[in-house]
Amino acid sequence: MILACPQLEESACVTRRASAAKAPPPAVEFENMSTLSEDSTAWEAQLVRRVALGDHAAFGALYDRYAKPLYSFAIRILKDRREAEDVLQEVFLKIWEKAPSFDEAVGKPFNWAATMVRNKAIDRLRARQRVRVFEHTTDCIAVAGPAEESHPFENGERVPAGYLRAAVKELPDDQRQPIELAFFGDFTHVEIPRALEKENDYVMLSDIFPTGWHATELAGVKPGEYVVIYGCGPVGLMAAHSAMIKGASQVFIVDSQPDRLALGKEIGAIPIDYSKGTAVKQILELTNGEGADRGCECVGYQCHDPAGHEVPNATINDLVKSVRATGGIGVVGVFVPADPKCPDKLGKEGKIAFDFGLFWSKGQKVGTGQANVKAY
Repeated sequence: MILACPQLEESACVTRRASAAKAPPPAVEFENMSTLSEDSTAWEAQLVRRVALGDHAAFGALYDRYAKPLYSFAIRILKDRREAEDVLQEVFLKIWEKAPSFDEAVGKPFNWAATMVRNKAIDRLRARQRVRVFEHTTDCIAVAGPAEESHPFENGERVPAGYLRAAVKELPDDQRQPIELAFFGDFTHVEIPRALEKENDYVMLSDIFPTGWHATELAGVKPGEYVVIYGCGPVGLMAAHSAMIKGASQVFIVDSQPDRLALGKEIGAIPIDYSKGTAVKQILELTNGEGADRGCECVGYQCHDPAGHEVPNATINDLVKSVRATGGIGVVGVFVPADPKCPDKLGKEGKIAFDFGLFWSKGQKVGTGQANVKAY
């Protein structure tokens, strides 16, 4: 057995035997398979059509017919048995998923499958090449000594390139490797996370963290200020962390989920559980009745009350009450132009009942909008 996938093995073997005893009738009329030569393209196309309808027996027959030649094709490209097996598994899963999109007018079934094998094998070759380039680049940088060449520095001075290489070498691995790949290996920002197997970390760094930072920018957070964050999800946590980086003296983070609040407490924020009393009251008590200097909305239009009912205007109005007069509010939680399924009548039209009178009388400022993550 070439393919090491329980789901496909079951489809290709077990269900083939079971279907002999009880095979469901096809949903549409097919040409009688017995009239077709098993060597014909028409017979293969018939199998693909049956696979598109979820016929496990047809999938097993197609696997028996294509597995060996496709595996051999993958071996010729990759020169690696294990990788060829992985490619074959991926391709048959793709065949099962994409069978409804197969078009006989465009090409033969086998050519369709072989093209998928070729594309996936080439992707693996490129990934393999990238790893070799990374290893070679690292070795070159490790042995590079001071060089005579120099490059212009920001302030007009010229710094020997060798000193820059030496400085990079002194960095921790998790900081050094991305720099080497970007500046010496000619990797793009999309390729670096894949090469280092840190795609989740880069999602945090390239999207979630900048969005949280953007919330504090919109609010105008300054050193020594009190900041309240509504929403303790990933963006809210990053907004709290950003406020601390900017020197906030106190950061309050509002949510009702204990695990989220615990994470906020771990990074140094003061948790406010609104399920145990109104957040506004708790914040005012902690600030001697004045409110926080700045506030960040990191929830959006789908915010809920303690009972779990959707109240689109809850967090923004609570922020107006929680932030002191002349304070600033930053809104990065999503508010949409229309929400047809919203239980709130105004919400269906993308509107909310905003306490504008209180907002105006307190002289507050508000900034909103999607974060331009590349700016950070």
